[in-house]
Amino acid sequence: MFNNKKFAKKQNQELVHQLKDHEDPDVWCTKKGGNVPALLMDKEHCYVIVGRSILFKVQVNELPEAVVAFLAAFYLLDVDYPKCHEIGMNLLQYFIFEDKNVPKDIAVHFNAQLSAYKKFKTDAV
Repeated sequence: MFNNKKFAKKQNQELVHQLKDHEDPDVWCTKKGGNVPALLMDKEHCYVIVGRSILFKVQVNELPEAVVAFLAAFYLLDVDYPKCHEIGMNLLQYFIFEDKNVPKDIAVHFNAQLSAYKKFKTDAV
């Protein structure tokens, strides 16, 4: 769902990264390419990264706020979701922001994933 190769036109972009114990977030940012937002985490903090800069930093127990800021960064900076993550990111947008607007080119696949999720949720009860 979040890494659909059928829609990937170029190499997969890492949107979420878990730092190892020895990794420094500022150093990691200097190695990141492109301007696509990313969510970076270590044992204590979550960081929203844009380009090579830390845009937002919260304690790890505030992960929901970091995810909202991460999604908002795409919107505020007018950056499209990477094609290989587009369905998954739109599902997050649907659930978090209750945004029911889905790009027409992925609507069929998005609705199939949404239906699968709703069935899973119903079956789990």
